[in-house]
Amino acid sequence: MNNSASKSKNTLLMALLGFVAYNIVVFAICGFEDHGGAFWTSYVFMIIAFLTTAANGYLLSQKSEMPKDWLLGYPIIRHSAIFIVIELIASSIFMYLDYENDLDWKIALAVQTLILAAHIAIIFSCFKAKEEIEQVQTNVKTKTARMKFLQVDIEMVAANTDNMLLKQEFTKLAEQVRFSDPVSNDLLANIENQIAHTIEQAKTRIALNDVEGALALCQKASQLLLERNKKCKILK
Repeated sequence: MNNSASKSKNTLLMALLGFVAYNIVVFAICGFEDHGGAFWTSYVFMIIAFLTTAANGYLLSQKSEMPKDWLLGYPIIRHSAIFIVIELIASSIFMYLDYENDLDWKIALAVQTLILAAHIAIIFSCFKAKEEIEQVQTNVKTKTARMKFLQVDIEMVAANTDNMLLKQEFTKLAEQVRFSDPVSNDLLANIENQIAHTIEQAKTRIALNDVEGALALCQKASQLLLERNKKCKILK
């Protein structure tokens, strides 16, 4: 079980235990009779707070990574805990005011609806942020794959040749690729394809024991890479 799922299941358990403890405390102190609308409205919202927290814990236990908000970087579990604390304070105040002054239940309804709505908005923003981050990560992986593959191809050329001069030059070229901007762009696709094609030609030259031809192609690939990197800077 990963750490995120473990925390989520712990949150689910704590919410259920909190629900039981809350009911015991509330009705042990206040009893079941002589309560107005504000009391029962607050009680219902407190139950909703426990249920939403339990639901968050269950849903997050099915995920490998904990969604977080954009602004503070807080995970959903922390927001759920904050929500329960705020709702507990608000509901307790309204229950007390209901006991003392027979408070209009509509006031309790309006305030706690706003608290619940704010919490729901934060939860949705956390999931939205997670989706955006995953999309960015996917795009970065896709855009960096071409240069990584190119580096591997060149490293394999250097590793598979017995000629020390070829090994040295292609190792330098692989290092040149490694220190280049790894992010590709559609506008760079043509020159990157030229580099890849040049490396394939160099492999053919090496297979034919044409050292001079392979070295010339290695130099050509290096020049193309320099051109590619200059154009890459322009596109930033």
